[in-house]
This record gives sequence, structure tokens and C-alpha cells, in this order.
Amino acid sequence: MNKILFFIFAIAITCVSCDGRERVHKSNTEILLQNKLLDSFSEHVIYIPETYTEITTDTILSDGTRIAIKLYSDMNTSVLKTFEKDAIQYKEHHREFNAHIVVYKQDLEIFNEIINKGFLSNSLLASVNLKDTTLKNVKVDEMTSYLDNLLVIDLTFAKIDNIVGSVYKIYIEDTGKFILREQLQKEYI
Repeated sequence: MNKILFFIFAIAITCVSCDGRERVHKSNTEILLQNKLLDSFSEHVIYIPETYTEITTDTILSDGTRIAIKLYSDMNTSVLKTFEKDAIQYKEHHREFNAHIVVYKQDLEIFNEIINKGFLSNSLLASVNLKDTTLKNVKVDEMTSYLDNLLVIDLTFAKIDNIVGSVYKIYIEDTGKFILREQLQKEYI
């Protein structure tokens, strides 16, 4: 009987002494650091969009000009936005978008380019500040194309958290030569 009481007493002492008193004065960060778990809880990484995204638009104008636009996410490049909230470091990777534009005039290919920040930097003589921006929208400006008798394509680049962006217009002649101009900033919604 004494052995059983001694055994129960030993188990009780063991359970009472393992109540975590040594960690009561440590912060959660110190405990996670001690257990090598801090990295998994202190950083939250998000990719926007998470998967490959593609939007394809085919347009035929009244003069027979056919425009094929493929806007797609570049899975290798992104704009990074970081912020901290509740001791957690958030990293949002906003993926860059590219636009592949092919223009056919009377079934002849006259323009075939991939539009991205590099294209704008190489095509414009003035220095263009596209830091922290992504390509948000590509569309055919049908009214201007009709009135000017040139194909006009609007490109909107905007900062990741902003609905106001810089609009660039590509004026494409029948021969395939193009002129790129920056317009005023406007909302792209």
C-alpha cells in the first residue's frame, strides 16, 4: 500500500512540476524562437494573383483591321509590397502583367510586340518612372482609331494599391510603324 501511495505521490509531483512555470515570463516570440518556429509565424507571403492568369481579346474594326491582345501574368516578376501588422511581416508579391499584341491588316501581320515595362522604357525617350507599377489594362480605343484613321491602343500602368494610373497610347500606322505617347493620369476602372 505504501508503494502505491509513493508511486501516486511521485506522479503527482511530476505533473505539478511540468506546468510551464519556466515559460511564464517569456514572450511568445522568445518561445517560438527557442523552438525554431518563429519564421513560420512571423511572416505571411501572398502572391497576387496566386496562379497564372490570362485574358484574351480579339477585336475586328470596321476597316478589317484585326487586333489580338493576350494579357497574362508573368510568374517570374512581381512588385513587392511589405507591411507589418500585429508583429507579423506581410509580403505581397503583385505579379507583373505582359500584353502580347498582334495586329493584322488585310490578313498581313503588321505589328507583333510584347508590351511590358521594358517595352515602355525602350520606346520612350524621356525617363519613365514605372517603379512599383504594374500593367493594369490594355484596350483598343475604337473611337480615336476611327476618327484618326490610325489604330490606337491604350495601356494603363498603375501602382498596386491605386486606381489612378498613367495611360500610354500606341498609335499604329498601316505599315506597322508605331508611336508611343504618355497621356494624363486617369482612373482605370
